[in-house]
Amino acid sequence: MEPFVPVWRRVYPHVTMLLDPYDLVPRVILQTGSWEPDSWRVVAKHLHPGGTFVDVGAHIGYYSLEAAPLVGPGGRVIAVEPNPETVRRIPCAQRGS
Repeated sequence: MEPFVPVWRRVYPHVTMLLDPYDLVPRVILQTGSWEPDSWRVVAKHLHPGGTFVDVGAHIGYYSLEAAPLVGPGGRVIAVEPNPETVRRIPCAQRGS
């Protein structure tokens, strides 16, 4: 049996993420196509165009990616992740300056 390797997977129409099957969150996304959908539905009810979503402990940025289309181009998504290794795996257009 060969070891698991990270794979690129399309998670949204214009978003592809590198998902590592040895990490719980990416593994669940690979298996089910989403992460904590019930929790996300509760959060999503409170997001509106032009709003701000702060993802503290963003990990690989999955919730940030979920929030972006809901707050839209006039909104803002801020992903905060303290682990430098994990920060490099967050797919975002701009990292904090």
